[in-house]
Amino acid sequence: MSRLTVAFGLALLVVVATVCIALVAATSDGTNRWTTIVLIVVVGVTFVVSGLTALARRRENLARSSVTDVAVALQGGAPVREALADMLRDPSLEVLYRLDPRRGLGGAGWVDREGHDVPEPEADEARALKLVELGGEPVAAILYDVTLEDEPELVDAVTATAALAFHNERLQAELRAEIRLAGVLADTTPGLLSNVDTEGRIIKLNLATLMASGYSSDEEVRGKHFWDVFIDPEERDEMIARFRAAAPGFPPGEYENAFTNARGERRVIYWRSAPVLDQHGRVVSIVAGGLDVTDRKAREHEAELRRGFLDAITVAMPSFLIAVDPNGIVMEDGVNPAFTEAFGWSSADMGGRSFLDLVASEYQYVDRMTIANAANGVVQAERESSWLPREGAPRVVAWSARPVLDPQGRNIVLVAGSDVTVRRRREEETRASEERFRAVVDSSPVAIVELGLDDTVKLWNPAAERIFGWAAEDVIGGEAPMVPPDRLGEFETLVDRVRTGSSVEGFETVRVRRDGTPIAVSVSTAPVHDARGEVISHMAVFSDISDRKRQEEELRASRARLVEAADDARRKLERNLHDGAQQRLVALSVSLRLAESKLGDDPATSASILAGAREELTHALEDLRELARGIHPAVLTDRGLGAAVDALVARSPLPVEADIEPVPLPPAVEAAAYYVVAEALTNVVKYAQASSAVVRIARENGMLAVTVGDDGIGGADPAGGSGLRGLADRVAALDGSLSVASPQGGGTAVRAEIPLVEEGLA
Repeated sequence: MSRLTVAFGLALLVVVATVCIALVAATSDGTNRWTTIVLIVVVGVTFVVSGLTALARRRENLARSSVTDVAVALQGGAPVREALADMLRDPSLEVLYRLDPRRGLGGAGWVDREGHDVPEPEADEARALKLVELGGEPVAAILYDVTLEDEPELVDAVTATAALAFHNERLQAELRAEIRLAGVLADTTPGLLSNVDTEGRIIKLNLATLMASGYSSDEEVRGKHFWDVFIDPEERDEMIARFRAAAPGFPPGEYENAFTNARGERRVIYWRSAPVLDQHGRVVSIVAGGLDVTDRKAREHEAELRRGFLDAITVAMPSFLIAVDPNGIVMEDGVNPAFTEAFGWSSADMGGRSFLDLVASEYQYVDRMTIANAANGVVQAERESSWLPREGAPRVVAWSARPVLDPQGRNIVLVAGSDVTVRRRREEETRASEERFRAVVDSSPVAIVELGLDDTVKLWNPAAERIFGWAAEDVIGGEAPMVPPDRLGEFETLVDRVRTGSSVEGFETVRVRRDGTPIAVSVSTAPVHDARGEVISHMAVFSDISDRKRQEEELRASRARLVEAADDARRKLERNLHDGAQQRLVALSVSLRLAESKLGDDPATSASILAGAREELTHALEDLRELARGIHPAVLTDRGLGAAVDALVARSPLPVEADIEPVPLPPAVEAAAYYVVAEALTNVVKYAQASSAVVRIARENGMLAVTVGDDGIGGADPAGGSGLRGLADRVAALDGSLSVASPQGGGTAVRAEIPLVEEGLA
């Protein structure tokens, strides 16, 4: 039931209720009152029923009239939307069409009558929605004023009458959508599309064609002959003749031409054309599709230039080039002139041969793998192998392989290499030289240090570690640590001299060890130059001269002690002569003078005096002999070192074992050996508290070795007395050495080694 009917019924009920109330209020007779109410109700119901029947009949007649009017309007060519809007008295009515998804125009989208895309229709507060279906599928939708929902029969009747018109207009909307899509595709495609009539005049062209023409709008082009726009003047006559020769059928064709467009740009277009036929099969126009190949042609031209350039490089380049297939077979014309010149194999010689025929046998396996990997698309790093020329010795070649495409698009491998035989030999020589230099540096007994221009250490050899105490990893990259603060000025002066290109030799100075102790060194330094002759660093050689300095000090001290000993010996000799033999001789002289004075007067007294003088002379001679024995034992001069040592052993209060090799010796060596034994035995008797001693004298390695040992308490200090120092000086005067080993409780061993080489006795 419509809302209009409901409203009418409610109004009627209100009227009846009002009448009933009035009647009840007007009479008090109950019977008449209820009779009146029943009559009024019956009359009202009859009125309502009659009204509703008349209303339904009126709607039916209106629907029949509307359907007839819609049919007449549609037959008269009115659009569906206008016909429905007039019949339903709804100027806002809209008709939308659902695209057939099978036509590929946008799936299940909706369009208006002109084929424009619209959103999917939906009802809202102001408008109702009516779907129109054919065959169970929606083909259209009507959006109308919501007040028409009170007359659904009218809407249904009108919609049913226009169903066929909906279908037809849907087809037209789809066609317009297709045309619009085709236009969009034509305008957005990068390809050129142009439509000309049978006279060659341009009817329509797409945006890409307009851009290629150089004009800014299609109005400037439309109506012009195709050749006036897209053909250069000197080629137009040929184009016109070809166009006319194709009439009237204008069969499909293709061609390519270059022209200068309206903007002065040079373009190259590839065209394909086909005729457009009407329903009778007659040609009404020609469609020409084109592709702007200007860039491609430019790239092809550049590629040709590049190819020519690369060919020239290939011929002129000094590197070897070999083109091989994935199996390593050299291709025809697969080697460049540089390879032929270097190895003597021509392109004809190498074509069809295996690349491995060039390679020495010990390299073939790895080189085969290199070619195979490159054939599989992996660029191979440079490697070296030995290649075999037609004549001569093998050559070392550094080469790499990479996958490339040949002009036919086939996968091949390009081998590029260069002869590094000379370079390799020089590198090996350089490496050997560096190894020799490193061996010299590492084995050198002197410290070798390289300092950069920033005074940082760049080289620190093992001898430097040993002499100064710092390890290489502690000093490399840092400043030289062995320069004491008080020598920094001297160091900077020395460095400045070297950096000007000067060398310094034998400069003696003081450096410090890691533990802070000073060390005397001799420094020789020289600059290091690069290939341009510029100073880049300097090398310094440090010799530890501490021992030499100590020996020099000891030598000076020894010489001083020898001078002092000689002076002491002279003074002692003077005292001994003065107190001994000299006094006796003076007394003898006095006695002789006295005897002489009494010789004539008192011969007996003279004789007695002479007898006393003879005895005094005997004592004087004994004193002189004893004195001479202290200076140089007579037995040593008369009988040699063995007898002299035996005499010392015989006079010793301790048991002494003597083992003396008979060796002819120079007097100075004999004297030094004698005094070593004499002083050592004297010390044994005085200080060692020993029970026995041993003396051995023998020749060892060109030296006379003199050893005196005991089993005493030990603890002897070589620097504690003048006796051993005097022996050391005496031995050192002969370029020998004296050592004392005397551990506490372990006895003492004094050993002297005196060279025999200088005398030819070794």
